[in-house]
Amino acid sequence: MNSNRSNVPQGGRESSDLPAQSPQANRESETEQRILDAARQVFILNGFSGARMQAIADKAGINKAMLHYYYRNKQKLFDAVFTEALGKILHVVFAIVESDAPLDDKIPLFFNEYIGILQRHPHMPAFVVNEVNQNGNWLPEIFKKHGVHKPKKLLQQFAEIYQQPELDCPRPEHLMVNMLGLALFPFLAAPLLKRVLNMDDADFAAFLEERKTHLPAFFQQAIKTT
Repeated sequence: MNSNRSNVPQGGRESSDLPAQSPQANRESETEQRILDAARQVFILNGFSGARMQAIADKAGINKAMLHYYYRNKQKLFDAVFTEALGKILHVVFAIVESDAPLDDKIPLFFNEYIGILQRHPHMPAFVVNEVNQNGNWLPEIFKKHGVHKPKKLLQQFAEIYQQPELDCPRPEHLMVNMLGLALFPFLAAPLLKRVLNMDDADFAAFLEERKTHLPAFFQQAIKTT
């Protein structure tokens, strides 16, 4: 794709000083976004193997030739969609867990922001997990692109809680995985939980919202009494 479509301010100039995008550039940008939105829906519904380029073109309201103009093949389109989806999660998670904020601030912020982004994209976790299980060979490249690494700051903060020799200390990695799992599991198991708990969509949405305040208190109490 043409990488010069967007106007990026340079040299300290205000964006208002830059020439406006041409109508054609605006149309191309809008078309590409329609393609990505359509592809996301098709890939989430059918996975990579079951998705068809014609179905994506139909949903985007364009012909297949135009779709191939933007993305030469299904793999390139999938890479764009998957990288965007995983990137949204990784950006939120690592910006928080690797910050210098104290744990008492970091834990509530993590649950609020992480659950919030999953509420806005509820099908994203299952999509990402399924595709990673199918073929996760490209994960190192995506992690590198988004600066993902072992969250040393968070793990160090967890380790510091249990410096007293009389405590039976869990590995800090357990606490990190517990924190992620508490937030993530209801989205992965939403159909099951709705049936078991007899919740309709509105009830379940309210339940997820409650977890933004319930989980920080629960988790902070758990790590102080372990």
